Amino acid sequence: MIYNNKEAAKSYKKSKIETFSMYGFVGICYVCILKGVGVYKSYEWLRLIGALLVYISLMINLYGRVVLQSNWSNQIRIREDHHIVTDGPFKFVRHPLYTTTILMIYGAAMCYSNYVVIILNTLIFIPVMKYRAKQEEVELVKYLEGYNDYQDNVGMLFPKRRRKA
Repeated sequence: MIYNNKEAAKSYKKSKIETFSMYGFVGICYVCILKGVGVYKSYEWLRLIGALLVYISLMINLYGRVVLQSNWSNQIRIREDHHIVTDGPFKFVRHPLYTTTILMIYGAAMCYSNYVVIILNTLIFIPVMKYRAKQEEVELVKYLEGYNDYQDNVGMLFPKRRRKA
């Protein structure tokens, strides 16, 4: 219960982009799939790849939540004991929960052969997730020593290509 308390945080910022709005977007995609809006002829192997993408992304998402522990919040909140998490999927991307949600939506679109969902994910969901991640990072840079270094070395939503020395 203490983690839902605004006073238990060093910083608290309400964001329009939160879990409920993300569920709303996924709901719109689900309706498109149910109504058959944007269906294209597909191949069984493409659907299988989509199903695997959903499954693998879901497992990484759940693992990321376990690694993140109490640092997760529906709103932008920096707790007194907040720290930079660099274990698990956070070694590769700073916001793996957003990344895996994006990949799950692509996977579902592949499973149901739906190009409208692919377009919505690309043009709406990814920019919205990037906006939310940037909002969070403004606060993380302010309150967490070393977060700038983490940003320099780890990609926001997708892994950074390592430069050869």
